[in-house]
Order: sequence, then structure tokens, then C-alpha cells
Amino acid sequence: MLNLVNQTHTVIPTSLIEKLVTHAYQRLEVDPNRTLSLVFVDQTTMQSYNAQFKDKDRPTDVLTFPSEASDELGDVIIALDIALDQAQAYGHSFEREVCFLIVHGFLHTLGFVHDSPEDEQVMIDWQNTLLNELNITR
Repeated sequence: MLNLVNQTHTVIPTSLIEKLVTHAYQRLEVDPNRTLSLVFVDQTTMQSYNAQFKDKDRPTDVLTFPSEASDELGDVIIALDIALDQAQAYGHSFEREVCFLIVHGFLHTLGFVHDSPEDEQVMIDWQNTLLNELNITR
């Protein structure tokens, strides 16, 4: 169900991540046999991925690559140093920021988008619901 790859020296909240992903699978009725890969990288690596795959030569906090394979959801790549900076800027914990980015990417693997105000609100509502239900708050 979950494949975690941490390519950084930053410690990630593994048990919280596992709990969050399990909860998200259950709430959105996702087949638990479909694997979600979470890859944690640094800003330099993220910028390289963003340039290579999205034609944007700048870093970003999260990239999502949904899979069409029946046994996979896809890959969610998160830049941990950017997540740390954002957590400080938003005034909440690093763990909360990482969990937010995971949920955001997870929703993208399921086809959720934020291309319109209506679609964005649906994503925001699900993000808030999943995080709040586990008391992962600001």
C-alpha cells in the first residue's frame, strides 16, 4: 500500500505518515492493494524533476505522477527543505506541512485537480477533512 523513500537526511514522521495514508485510503475507499509511493527529496532534486517533467525550471513543494497501472496510485515527490520553510512561514509544524503535502499529492493521484475555483474547493475540503479527522491541525 505505501512505499516510502527518503533521499534526504531529514527525519520524517513515518508512523504519522502511515496513519494518515491508511486513513486517506479508507475515507476515499481506495483499494488498499494499490501502492502509493512517497519520495522525499531536497530542493535541488525537486527543481531538476520539475524542469524535466513539468518544463518549469524552479523548485516546487510537491509533484504528483498518477499511475495508470491497476496496482499503483502513483508517485508523490515532496521537497522536505521547502516543506520546512513553508511550515515556518505558515506558523505550523513541519509534520503538519508534510502531511498536508502528502494529502494534496494523494488527491492528485486519484484525479482531483484545482484548475477551477470549484475543483480547488473540493480539494481543500478533502485536505481539511483528512487532516482534521486525525487532529493534524495548524
